[in-house]
Amino acid sequence: MKLKVGQKLWYVPNNRGGQHEVTVIKVGRMWAHVGTHVGIRGRIDMETLIADGGGYGSPGRCYLSQEHYNSELRRVRKWGELCQAMRLFNNPPKHITVDDIDVILNMVRV
Repeated sequence: MKLKVGQKLWYVPNNRGGQHEVTVIKVGRMWAHVGTHVGIRGRIDMETLIADGGGYGSPGRCYLSQEHYNSELRRVRKWGELCQAMRLFNNPPKHITVDDIDVILNMVRV
């Protein structure tokens, strides 16, 4: 991921605190340093955008925008719905074919 100085990101803390915009103030090889309008600073991993916890668990992560965060949140919730729906069936529904199952398996294989 290419971050640049001055770029705005959306920070979401893990502790359900207030989400807010941060600005990239320094870019290195592994870390990007971010700050807010009130001077709060931290660093995030350049690839994952996960905040450094300084030897402890990460305090949160950044997203490219608030819209990107909301989109990812919807994706994760929909995935949960799919997993829940799959647990309800011991056998595939009548309308699901072997080809349909193959498509789904190919989509979720890592």
